[in-house]
Amino acid sequence: MGNSGVFDYETDPALNNDAVPHGAPEGDTNGGTSIGDLNNLVRQLMAEHALVLRDYPWLDLFRAYVVSKVSDSVARIASVDVTTLTPIGRRVKITGASTVYGWILATTFSGGHTDLTVAVDDGAVVPASITKIEVSLETEDSRAPSEDALTCNVAVNGDWEHWQLGTTFTSATAYTNGDGEYFADQFVILSDGADVVDITKETSVVPVGSRAAARFDIETANKKFMVFQPIEFAETVKYRGKVMSLSFPARRTGTSIDHLRAAIVYRTSTADSLVLDIVDGSNWGGAGTNPTLGNGWSFASTPVDLATLTTSYQTFKVENVLIPTNATNIGLAVWIDDVTTTVGDFLYLGKISLHRGPRALDLAPEPPVLAIARCERFFEKTFAAEVAPVDGIGDLSNAHVVYGSTVVLLAINWRFRAVKRTTPNVLLHNPRSGGAAGQWQTSLGGDLAAGRVSSATERGATIDNTGTFPAGQVFCYVHSTADARLGL
Repeated sequence: MGNSGVFDYETDPALNNDAVPHGAPEGDTNGGTSIGDLNNLVRQLMAEHALVLRDYPWLDLFRAYVVSKVSDSVARIASVDVTTLTPIGRRVKITGASTVYGWILATTFSGGHTDLTVAVDDGAVVPASITKIEVSLETEDSRAPSEDALTCNVAVNGDWEHWQLGTTFTSATAYTNGDGEYFADQFVILSDGADVVDITKETSVVPVGSRAAARFDIETANKKFMVFQPIEFAETVKYRGKVMSLSFPARRTGTSIDHLRAAIVYRTSTADSLVLDIVDGSNWGGAGTNPTLGNGWSFASTPVDLATLTTSYQTFKVENVLIPTNATNIGLAVWIDDVTTTVGDFLYLGKISLHRGPRALDLAPEPPVLAIARCERFFEKTFAAEVAPVDGIGDLSNAHVVYGSTVVLLAINWRFRAVKRTTPNVLLHNPRSGGAAGQWQTSLGGDLAAGRVSSATERGATIDNTGTFPAGQVFCYVHSTADARLGL
């Protein structure tokens, strides 16, 4: 914007008394102010307001001050405190060797200067040789919805609603708390050793507006652990060369779990052919040291300690992380940075959000039907929602059922509720307690012996008894799972 005199005016009308045409001094036609002077004043005001509106919404408020680059993410307005004009969340335009746009992440006055920490759009940086810093009236709260604001949560099951493998994970449960094991849908536990934490779906101690959280109960003292979710290539490719942000609420019990760290991670080798254990062996590092990543995974930005945990939920953020243009998979990782933990202390994690954009946004909740469909893209079962899918549960609810006899073969076509990301591994589970694993249970209380899955695709599979007739007229029952999760 041009050097408009509008920004030289005082907010107190009585002080705008400079000589015409840049003010209105006291007096009348006999005191020195003529009708011609008034005309000149009006024309000047018209011109200056036109200059403002020509470049609206950008306001050149700092043209009288020296501006410069401090770092790739920080710009300085020298020798003045303008923090009230540059609040967090304000849109900013910086002109120098290039012109960039972004959002103000922090504004500080120190050493006589105002420093603006800026999340520059699309992974760019604060340019060299700055000549102008302009701000907009637009803030993240006032702007109309944009592509960033309308983005979905890339994290699957970020609300912690869906736990198809069960709601408790210990060293003794069917699906355990071991290093590199899935627990809640699409989430993996990584730990420095075995049986470091027990995991439970929490429905009481939850953030406001949530129905669920994940609770981690320390079982082995002084060991780090990590919550990890890999993101498939079909999603990753959309965010190449873009910036993303990660956020989540967390709290603790006790005092031994002080700090968390979090990161967006990525890999560049064959898409979806990944290893879930992203930490290189036992190289977890001490307190204040990040784990060494392995199996082709890297940090997209350097993790640092987040604020100290308390016994109340607070939101933690990792913002403005540039995704490499050759990333084949990304992932989110949250871990404790302490190595002096106490058995019995709890960590709670609330809704995890991962999305495009330089700032972590409060995303709208996913509709329930969409949330479960996204989970079932990776794993689907016939069992009740939170019943661990294993043989011998003694429950026929939702099991496949088909009639067979000495002249009627068993066969069903299982059509998946959600199209899988790839051809899944389909397994059969005998409902009968003590029955033969992976076989049909009959209505006479026995089992068949030739259960088979064939013709599996992303959309369904055929389940039969390998062409073998039952010995008599029976109804036959079997549960099944379709597993297309990453890293298995």
